[in-house]
Amino acid sequence: MKLFVKDVMNVAFAGVMSSLLACGGQAPDATESTNSAALTAPGNSLSSFDTCLASIPTPRTVADAVACVPSGCYVTWTLSEESAQPGCTLRDGTRLPRVIFSCAGSIAQDQRFRPSFSLCTTGGVINHIEIGEDVSKKTGSDDPEVAAFPFVQKMADVDTAVSFKVVADTMSPAKNLGCAECHDRKGTWSQGGTVFNLFGPIRPELADGTIFTNDPAVVAPAVQTPLSDVCTGIANSSQLAKNPSRKALALSLCNALKNH
Repeated sequence: MKLFVKDVMNVAFAGVMSSLLACGGQAPDATESTNSAALTAPGNSLSSFDTCLASIPTPRTVADAVACVPSGCYVTWTLSEESAQPGCTLRDGTRLPRVIFSCAGSIAQDQRFRPSFSLCTTGGVINHIEIGEDVSKKTGSDDPEVAAFPFVQKMADVDTAVSFKVVADTMSPAKNLGCAECHDRKGTWSQGGTVFNLFGPIRPELADGTIFTNDPAVVAPAVQTPLSDVCTGIANSSQLAKNPSRKALALSLCNALKNH
């Protein structure tokens, strides 16, 4: 499991609001999620994000989960494929990036909470939400690329095609999500009877495909691509037109992320 992207020679830096109901009685866009009733507050930790997800009424899709991302987060989108949650580019040129949020954590502003989504429609990737949550333990690394991300993190995944439950990579109870295949192991963290495995995050690399960021810890491309352009590309994709259900989900998620 990879929340953050680096080059293939090292670890990867992996790293909704549901669209608002239309005002004045106007019907909402059919491509936007409107399943936002009765949600609890957005989450800035694994546990509070899990609580928010559980409050989303059914039927629900990954697009509805954007409502559980706090406001005021930095955001990066990347086309890098160097992750278990990759972005991708379809044969017709349609760009389907991964969108990585960096939000103030529940403990301190500089301990970040990082939920990430992918618009990639291949292999069920779009249904997954991957999450990193910093803890009060420094990486101990002298790598200058780690300086912007000084804390180690707990990591988790949500497979919305199966359930809206946050599943963490833990030592006890034993639950291996494969995060160590890409991230440096950084010990464990005991909390509430659970022993979490800890991992070192690394920032997204420009050379790996960053197409937009407002995160001061991430290098921005010379030309930033707005997510509205990505959503337009999805709407006009000849390849996605052959699979209407995939297109509808990608467009719904893209609009939810764009409007967050």
